[in-house]
Amino acid sequence: MHRQLNRAGIRRGMAALAAATAALLLTGMLTAPAGADTPSRVALPDPNLGPAPSGGTASPASPQLTMALRVYLSGPNPQAEAAAALAVSDPRGPSYARYLTPDRYQQVFGPSAAQVSTVSSWLTAEGMTITATNQHYITVTATVAQVDAALDTQITAYTFTSPTTGKTIIAAYADVGGFSVPAALGNDVTTITGFAQWAQLSGSGGAGLSTAHTSTTPASTDQATAVTRPADAASGFQCSQYWDQHTTPIPAAFGHASAPTEPCGYTVSQLRSAYGITSSPYTGKGATIAVVLDGYSPTMLADANQFFASQGVPGFAPGQYTEDFGGDGEPANALGASCGNEPDQPEEALDVETAHIAAPDAHVVYMGTDCAGDVEQNFLDTMTNIVDHHLADVVTDSYSIGESQFSPAAGAGA
Repeated sequence: MHRQLNRAGIRRGMAALAAATAALLLTGMLTAPAGADTPSRVALPDPNLGPAPSGGTASPASPQLTMALRVYLSGPNPQAEAAAALAVSDPRGPSYARYLTPDRYQQVFGPSAAQVSTVSSWLTAEGMTITATNQHYITVTATVAQVDAALDTQITAYTFTSPTTGKTIIAAYADVGGFSVPAALGNDVTTITGFAQWAQLSGSGGAGLSTAHTSTTPASTDQATAVTRPADAASGFQCSQYWDQHTTPIPAAFGHASAPTEPCGYTVSQLRSAYGITSSPYTGKGATIAVVLDGYSPTMLADANQFFASQGVPGFAPGQYTEDFGGDGEPANALGASCGNEPDQPEEALDVETAHIAAPDAHVVYMGTDCAGDVEQNFLDTMTNIVDHHLADVVTDSYSIGESQFSPAAGAGA
């Protein structure tokens, strides 16, 4: 939760932060041993999702292909920034929970105007087109040839021959050699993202090819023992309030022809009681919870209030639930269209209603991201917007993509 501080508290927190920063700056002043080799380039985090494809034929990608990239900027002292983040997160330290405002954070740790200018000039000199600049990154469009030259790498196409059509297919793209920048920019650039998403969208993904990721197990044709689960209570199916209260037929096995039905789930009152919310003085009053997902349901508020009414507890008061679709610059209608006019269900209802269950007096704001382009970057943009403008005290989402679907470069950008 965000905590208001008096001026003395802010001064104490800033003094501790300044001391930590000074110590790290002094540490950084240590010089390398005489005669040590100075690298000409600094490696950046790996832009690939995983190892290069095995098999097929590898060759340089067409130099005229274009991609959109984000060049994330470092602040003047990333080590001090990391130390400050740990300091405000340590309950044992004097700086615990003494957070900087977004403006102050930008002043202390954000990229300087000189850094932005230096990186922008380098990108332009390499022939890339700058499309946007903000306090976190510079976006560019670039050809494969420009990326290869600027980042001292080789974008590679992996081709296979389709066993069904005999045609050559570009099944995947990968970077060979890694991204790097000139040593003079090593303290200015954190990571470069966008390549993995481009590679996924540009390759065929092996369409029409036999692949180890495709299951070859035949579908079951034994329909005699199949048991269809009744669609609703009218057919006789009942969930159980406790284990083995009700049973349902199953194919005979191990001496049993029935099994307990699944639990009915917990009521709102049961959940609040189990987690101590009912008797707690902490109800979320004065706090804002942001729910971040792609897409949106235009009936979310009505649905939630209907659910809470069925549970016999108060729903959202007027103005307690709001929606904000500006997190990544998309209006609601465009956002809905990009997501096929479909809500992210059941995640949206689950997150919104659970937030109200856990903090019945908190303001809940649903912040939708759009589904067009790089969805991972859209989520990150929305999260960044929340932090930059302190739009919420708590952020939650139901993200269905595991770490394996993010490149190290994307992780560094987050």
